[in-house]
Amino acid sequence: MSQWQAFLFGITLAIAVGPIALLIINTSLQVGVRAGLSCALGATAADLLFALLAFHAADRLVPLLQAYAQPLQGIAALVLMLLALRMLYQLRRRDGAAAPVRSHRHYVFTTFALTVVNPLTVLAFGSFALQLVTTPTAASATILAGAAAAGTGSIAVLMVLAAGALGRLFGKRGWLVTLNALSALGILAFGVRGLWLAA
Repeated sequence: MSQWQAFLFGITLAIAVGPIALLIINTSLQVGVRAGLSCALGATAADLLFALLAFHAADRLVPLLQAYAQPLQGIAALVLMLLALRMLYQLRRRDGAAAPVRSHRHYVFTTFALTVVNPLTVLAFGSFALQLVTTPTAASATILAGAAAAGTGSIAVLMVLAAGALGRLFGKRGWLVTLNALSALGILAFGVRGLWLAA
């Protein structure tokens, strides 16, 4: 399996819009492109961690995660629901005020942590890694993991840039509040769906 296949897998995984993608878009709209890029960095770092674990130990990691997938999915769903409710509460409290700007480390760490609590991502990487015909060496597994993370990271950056352009296009505060509310409701929907699947 080539690095290009791993890179394309990362792109395919990231294109499927999920709660982390919505969080990246939401942050880019509310705070700006730099904060959005920090979120993208956090998500990509988590994807790299997952990819490294998957390509180096998929045969042991995937069965373990599958055994505990249901409670882990429930925890991840609750975290997403709490995040979405917090985002909606902050939108209501601000009453049109600009979003507070936090340190870029905050955005990196928050997105990294939210990505890490989602077991489905590492299961996706693990299932992909198990399709390898031969067990890769440590060096080739690391290269494949880096290629997959580069694929997810490139899509995350494109999402940030697209959200930045969208923010400039709908520059009025009312439009931005509506877009932010829709992304928060999307994250809430993913959380409710995850909780329902874990029940």
